[in-house]
Amino acid sequence: MIKGTKNISEEFIRQSLSYCLENGLYNGNGFCQVALNYQKVNQQANRSKINIAVASTNALNNSAEMSVQTSNIRTYENLIGSWNR
Repeated sequence: MIKGTKNISEEFIRQSLSYCLENGLYNGNGFCQVALNYQKVNQQANRSKINIAVASTNALNNSAEMSVQTSNIRTYENLIGSWNR
């Protein structure tokens, strides 16, 4: 069990111990697998964080043309009508 936890931080070992005791998992291999899972989940959570910062909005031009494209309702009515035929 000591070899299995050699590269796992103490935080994940503590979490694994708590989980194993609460769930009646009393073997070393299970303990190591739970600790590795906690470590893996933590690494994935850290990777998925995206940090985006906007320094200022000065680059936006107030006179920039910004418009929302609208659709013609007849187009959708024709589509739905053709399905019901």
